[in-house]
Amino acid sequence: MDDTMKCKDQMSKSGRTVFGYYTISSVQGASHVKDHTPCQDAYAFLNDGGCDHPFIMAIADGHGDKRYDMSQYGSELASKVAVKLLRRFYEELKDSHTLLFRSFRDDFPKHLIREWREEVLNHATDYGVDIEKPSEVFTRYGTTLLVALVTKEEILIGQLGDGDAVLVDGQGNCTTPFLQDDSLLGSATYSLSSTEASRFWKAARMDYPTQTQFLALSTDGLSNCFEDDDNFHKFMNSLYLNLKKSGPISEYEGLSNILFHYSQRGSGDDITLAAIELIGSKVGESPNPVGNVKEVKVANPQSSVEKEAAGNKELDDDMPKMAEESLQKHEGSPIIHLSSKPDEESINLLFSRKDREI
Repeated sequence: MDDTMKCKDQMSKSGRTVFGYYTISSVQGASHVKDHTPCQDAYAFLNDGGCDHPFIMAIADGHGDKRYDMSQYGSELASKVAVKLLRRFYEELKDSHTLLFRSFRDDFPKHLIREWREEVLNHATDYGVDIEKPSEVFTRYGTTLLVALVTKEEILIGQLGDGDAVLVDGQGNCTTPFLQDDSLLGSATYSLSSTEASRFWKAARMDYPTQTQFLALSTDGLSNCFEDDDNFHKFMNSLYLNLKKSGPISEYEGLSNILFHYSQRGSGDDITLAAIELIGSKVGESPNPVGNVKEVKVANPQSSVEKEAAGNKELDDDMPKMAEESLQKHEGSPIIHLSSKPDEESINLLFSRKDREI
């Protein structure tokens, strides 16, 4: 099936696991279509088939400023590394829930960043990028990351940078495992390319829910379409209800169109949404921030590291000129990325009844 739609690029994947139906969709933002800018979002997932194996999904959002001209590849590498590494952690530590979460919280981000940076340098070398100054290379590949690991007993969620993790229950109540970081200014976010990036990793765990819930990870291009968190959560609840009306959420074919519609009316940014409808079976609790087909899929609407790693020109040749924005410092650490500021009128998008009629 051709995943390219008129005036936008999209990638999507859906299916079923023993935990429930899942759907993942990534679309090029409306402003990126207009400016002929590549999509910097990417996703990866692992569906291992049985209840004794995990389901893992990861989404990444490469930074949009021109100083991050390789970020579309950085996000793809990040999501791919995260899924493979998280599976490795699970297989080694699955017999101890306490140790698994402790390692996910404390050790996983360090391994993730190290392996991501190794992959970045390998990719940069293949592209003929000068790697004499690695820190500058990492900046060019800068990206955020959100991951979730689902097992028959628990769910782990991790985040570095912006984006949203939301749980919607059967009554339409939304729960977020992480509080917003009010210390960041404007559209600033932490990044895998940041100095001491592992310090800004956030991790949460929850028992597998008693009742069916909708777990969604999304890049900030979606939440930035709404005036506030309340309206964003109303959208997430309505989206879940409409997906359910269509049957299994994995069979709904219009999700990419919905996401692009909101990008047009709202942020203009790329949007990626990865969601799974968890079929409840165990005693559940809200996430507590503490601090037989096997497949691994990696997708980016406009890039494939495997296909394009050799022989391509650097992205500078094709990237349009974008406004210069400088890096800001947070408490002395150069860890901030400033994305392009959305048009003020476009982000005042209220959640109306018409928008809910998907």
